[in-house]
Amino acid sequence: MRILDLGCGNSKFEGRKGDIVVGLDRVKTPATDVVFNIASGKKFPFKSGQFDVVYSNHVFEHLDDVLFVMDEIHRILKGKGRLIINTPHFSSSDFYADPTHKHPFSSQSFDYFDPSKHLGKSFGFYSNAKFRIIKKRILFVWPPYELIFGWFANRFPGFYEAKMAFIFPAASLHFELECIKK
Repeated sequence: MRILDLGCGNSKFEGRKGDIVVGLDRVKTPATDVVFNIASGKKFPFKSGQFDVVYSNHVFEHLDDVLFVMDEIHRILKGKGRLIINTPHFSSSDFYADPTHKHPFSSQSFDYFDPSKHLGKSFGFYSNAKFRIIKKRILFVWPPYELIFGWFANRFPGFYEAKMAFIFPAASLHFELECIKK
């Protein structure tokens, strides 16, 4: 399997035996195979349909143009390829503590790219990227919150985010999306 670790930083995603993992970052580190700034607005330096998986761990919150990056990820993924995203939840103090964070996310942020969701049907014309949401999860750092609120927040994410997120803040979000190509 070919995997792209988007924004690998100092450590690259560890795939399984036989996987080819390419580390991409805007700065050269020991884990970086390709130096490229995904926020540059330039086409990613990869052929279309080149990857089975794109993994992004705490990168999307640093972006100005999420739509462009999603379009490029869609282009370089194979059909039914997976996009895995971890990002801070909008209620997390970690989101606000980092001055390089530009874009907050909720459990519904990537619904925009799923044609079966309301936002995908209403506003999908701004992007060619189409993904099926396979998994999304609101995560809590503190174990009692994970036990008490994790189930509730993931069963009723709209209610949790509208009424409870700033009382019992979440830590992060985990998404797994499947690339839809014609």
